[in-house]
Amino acid sequence: MQTEQQVFLTDRGIVNVWEPGAVRLMSRADCRQVLRRIFLKELALLFAAGVVLALIGAVLLSMTAAPAHSQVIRHKALFHATDCTSLTGKKANQFCFQIVDNTWWVCKPSSGDCDTPGEWVEPPGTATSGGWTDDGAAVRLTTISDSVGIGTSSPLGKLHVNSSTDPITLQVQTTATNGRVDITLKNDAQTTSWRLAADDSFNLFDTTAGTFPFSVAAAAPTDSIRVLASGSVGFRVPPVTDHHIQESTTDTVPTVEVEQLSTGDAALQFSIVGDAYALGIDNTDDKFKISYAAGAGTAVLGTGDLVTIDPSGDVTIPILTSKIDRNTVAVSDDDCTGDQGRWWYDTTDGRFEFCNAGAGAPAILAGGGGAGAFADAADPVVLHSVGKDVVIGPAQVNTSKLTVDGDADQVQVTIQENATQNEDVFVIEDSGGTELFVIEAGGSIGSDVGIGIAAPDGTLHVHTASAGAVTANAAAADLVVEDSTDAGISILAPDADFASLVFGSPSDDLGATLSWRHIDGVLTLSTNNSGAELRVRTANNVLAITIDSSQTVTIEDLFAINPKASAPATCSIGDFYVDTSGAACACSAANTWSNMHGTGTCV
Repeated sequence: MQTEQQVFLTDRGIVNVWEPGAVRLMSRADCRQVLRRIFLKELALLFAAGVVLALIGAVLLSMTAAPAHSQVIRHKALFHATDCTSLTGKKANQFCFQIVDNTWWVCKPSSGDCDTPGEWVEPPGTATSGGWTDDGAAVRLTTISDSVGIGTSSPLGKLHVNSSTDPITLQVQTTATNGRVDITLKNDAQTTSWRLAADDSFNLFDTTAGTFPFSVAAAAPTDSIRVLASGSVGFRVPPVTDHHIQESTTDTVPTVEVEQLSTGDAALQFSIVGDAYALGIDNTDDKFKISYAAGAGTAVLGTGDLVTIDPSGDVTIPILTSKIDRNTVAVSDDDCTGDQGRWWYDTTDGRFEFCNAGAGAPAILAGGGGAGAFADAADPVVLHSVGKDVVIGPAQVNTSKLTVDGDADQVQVTIQENATQNEDVFVIEDSGGTELFVIEAGGSIGSDVGIGIAAPDGTLHVHTASAGAVTANAAAADLVVEDSTDAGISILAPDADFASLVFGSPSDDLGATLSWRHIDGVLTLSTNNSGAELRVRTANNVLAITIDSSQTVTIEDLFAINPKASAPATCSIGDFYVDTSGAACACSAANTWSNMHGTGTCV
C-alpha cells in the first residue's frame, strides 16, 4: 500500500493540503512528533484517511498563499523507514522520516537516484536526537545529553564555538543602566560557586563567601599583570626576572608596600634551603629588624635579630654589642687584653680607639694624640710625626706626603667649596710661595682656573709672564693666554691631517672653521651652514668686504689694485690686471691681453 502522502505540515502540527502534486513543510523538532502520528494514523485508517485527505485537498485548493518560511516537497516525496539511508531508487529531493530517532533525511544523489547511504543527508538546520524544544519560558535541547556546536559539527564540550575569523567574539551584554554582566561557574558537588562579573570593572566573585578575590578596574594599563610560560610574573611590564615590578611615574609614593592591619609583623622573608632571613617592622616594639633563622625555614622578627633600627635612628648590631661602647667610656689603662675587635671613644684623651690585637695599647682611630696619630688640639690638624706620610687606600708604596689609591669606579679626590668661600679653592705653590696653579672660589663649576697666576682673568688663564697693565676682555675671557713677549696657541697635527679651530652653537656644532693641512699647503677659512656669509671689517668695526653663499664679492668702498709695468707673459680667460700706462687689462684669450678701459696699452 502506498505510504506517500500529499500533506502540508506547519511547525504547530496543523495538517493542510496546499495543492495537488505539491506539499510545503515548515518543520523542525516540534513537527516531528506530528509527522509520526500522521504516518501511524495513515497506516491504521487508510481508507478513512483517503476521505479526509480529499476534504483537506479541497480546502487547500481554495487557499491563495502558502504559509511564510515553508519548503516545497513534491508529490510522492515523503517516506518513512527504520533506516532511511538504506533506501534505494529514490529521486533527488525526496524526503524520508527515520522512525528510530525521529530524524528527517533528504535524497541528494551525485547523479541519478539515491542508491548508496552517503547520498542521503540531513536537511540544513535539522538537529539530531530531538533538536530544540521551546517550552514557552525556555528554549532547550530536547535531549539533555546533547552538545551544541557553533561552526563545528563535532563539539568537544557542551558548547563549542569554532570560527576561522580573527578575532572570534562572544559577547554578553546588558542594556540596563549601571547594569552588570555575570557568568556563574558551579560544581554541584562543591558548596562554593564562582561568578565572573563585569560592570565598571572585571571581578572574580566568591558567591558563597561574598568576596572579590580578584578585580581589575576599567582603564588599567597594559601588562598590569603578565605571567609568562616560564612562570615569571610582571607587574606593569613583561617580566625579565621571576618577579618584575616596573614604575614609570614621577611621584614619591613607594612602589611596593607591605601593610599590617592587625597585631602581626609587616615583613618580607628571603630563604634558601634550610636558612631564612626576614626584614620588616616588629609590631611588638615598632622597630625595623633584620632577623635570621638557620634550618628553621621561617625567620621571625624579634628572634635571631642581626640588625635593629629604632624610630630615632639608633642602630643596634647584637653581634657587636660586647665590642662597642657607645657615647663615652673612660679608659684608664689603655689595655687591649681580651678586647680584640673592641672600639670606643676615650673621653680622657678625646679620641676613638680600637683594639686590633688581644693585648697592648689600642690603636688610635681619630682625635687626641699618640704616635702616628692625627692631633686636633690645635688648628690646623697635623700628623704627630712630621716625617710620616699619609696614604688613603690600599697603596703599599707612596712617593708623596699624600697618596690616594682608590677604586677604579671612584673619584680619587674631591675638594668641595664652602658655601661662603672667599678664598681660592685649590692652590699649588712653588718653594718660594709663588702660586703656580689656582682654582678660584666661584660656587659653581664655572670657577676660574689660573695656571701661573693667582688671579686669573677668565675661566682658564695660562700665564707665562705679565703682558702689562691689561685685563682680558670679558667677551673673550674663556681662555686667556698671556706672556710678556710673543704669546700664542699652537694646534699641532700630523702632515696629512687638519689642525683646526671650529666655531659652533647649539643649533650648529660646525658653523665655521679655520683649518690648515700641511700636505695641501692651504689655510682655509670657511662657513659651513647654508646661506652663511664671510665678512671683513676694518677700522671701527666698519664692514669692508662681504662674500655671500653664492660667492658674490661685495666691496663697500674703493677697490684698489697695484698696477704692473708690463703684462704677464701667460694668462687665462678671466685674469685681470692694471697697467701702469692706465689701461685696465683682461685676458680675452689664452695668453692674450685686451684693454678694457683707459688710454694705455696692455704690453
